[in-house]
Amino acid sequence: MAESRGVAMPEGWEKVTDLMRQLQAVQEIAERGYWLTTEELGQVLGLPESRLAILREQPLAYEFPWRNFRCCVVDEQEGIRLWSITPNKAINVHTPTTAPQKQPAVYARVDNFLPRDKNQQLLEYAIANEGRFVPSRNSADDSEYRRSWVLYDFPEFSGVILHYVQMLIPQVLKSLKMEPFPIAYIECQMTAHNHGNYYKVHNDNGSPDAKERELTYVYYFYREPKQFSGGELLIYDSEVRNNMYVKADTYKTYVPANNTIIFFPSYLMHEVLPVTCPSRQFADSRFTVNGWVRRK
Repeated sequence: MAESRGVAMPEGWEKVTDLMRQLQAVQEIAERGYWLTTEELGQVLGLPESRLAILREQPLAYEFPWRNFRCCVVDEQEGIRLWSITPNKAINVHTPTTAPQKQPAVYARVDNFLPRDKNQQLLEYAIANEGRFVPSRNSADDSEYRRSWVLYDFPEFSGVILHYVQMLIPQVLKSLKMEPFPIAYIECQMTAHNHGNYYKVHNDNGSPDAKERELTYVYYFYREPKQFSGGELLIYDSEVRNNMYVKADTYKTYVPANNTIIFFPSYLMHEVLPVTCPSRQFADSRFTVNGWVRRK
């Protein structure tokens, strides 16, 4: 009878399997949105004590890369710094073929922007704070140009969202072929579109008080299964006429997808198509967190 022989694994294979287990553990922590102390972070990533001594002294919002993840100081509780771990997101860029004289309608999409539990918590927060939303405004002060409801202050979530947005900016600018620029600050608001709500064609830096806006972002979240239709975002190829951006006849259509964020240049003309929500219940709205990255 032939002798049974085991298969010899390549040298160093155990180190590879240990690394895979470590990466899977880090991925799960990132997806669940857990915060870790500096010591816990060191244990998970296998950092030496000399590195931990440096990390203990870092301020809020300090971040560093580790493989294909980023680690950031997000809070301090009773004198203990807490860290988040987030994966570097895959960015999908959508560009049409346009004539050279046009500024093309381009946007970058990032799926699964927030961990699932944060996405659900944000939705619950929006619904619970219905009474704090106010009618939206626009720079032309035209009540017929825009119909929606806005919440301008939500510190329980805005800080976390702005942190994630800021981490994505370098990748997004590269994907959109935009030059890096010094950031003054990032604006943030929460918006609800319900039955009959819309926003007609506009861009986000066409008024004197908005001229420093360079990059627009829109994060979508809503109840599932979705209880509304419509509300698509049309991003137009844009042309310059008389020193002003105007929309061309061609455009890209983005259909809102839960837990997805998109970015596009603030000068591009765009609009939100009317929403149809049969229940007319606020909880069934098309929700977004949207804002603008301003240049210094």
